[in-house]
Amino acid sequence: MKCLYTHDNLFVVYNIRNILANNNIDCEIRNELVSSGAGELPPTEVWPELWVLRERDYEQSEKILAKNATLK
Repeated sequence: MKCLYTHDNLFVVYNIRNILANNNIDCEIRNELVSSGAGELPPTEVWPELWVLRERDYEQSEKILAKNATLK
């Protein structure tokens, strides 16, 4: 499992997850509910993260993310 993407906007992370799911790539969103820790922790530490579950899908995920660069 590898972290592919992080962003301060949860909706952007969900959108990318949905794009990857449509390409049969299993992902998991982490830090979905830890935004309340902002202030106690550095802001980037509590941003939602998108993790690709299978190592073999990571390279393809990067290519899909690059094609959808407008989402970044």
